[in-house]
Amino acid sequence: LIAVAITWFTKTFLRFKLKTAQDLMDREGDGEVFRGASFLFVMAMTIGYVVVGGLLVMWEPVAAGSGIPEIKSLLNGIMMKRSMRIKTLFAKATGVVFAVSGGLPVGKEGPMIHTGAILGAGL
Repeated sequence: LIAVAITWFTKTFLRFKLKTAQDLMDREGDGEVFRGASFLFVMAMTIGYVVVGGLLVMWEPVAAGSGIPEIKSLLNGIMMKRSMRIKTLFAKATGVVFAVSGGLPVGKEGPMIHTGAILGAGL
């Protein structure tokens, strides 16, 4: 369910950014807005998404990275502090949405493994 939510939010944020940029490009062609407005909008949204993702990692540093090393260490009997908390789950899932929407070269696969492990540990 969390994977579906992450995919849906990512698509929604990207659709908003690209549709608004397309509308601005159309308006640029008609002369309603200044040239470069669509570029500035895309850059502002991209930077905004990346900043939000970065702030989430500052809020919960364990949410940085894929999470696979944390799970491997847990399976080997080494419990890392704060790696299986709801706060980490929220920061990881939300951070992935903003990182992918911001265009960072990250994948959703590693964080999904960590997210699933947190949910499994909660059961």
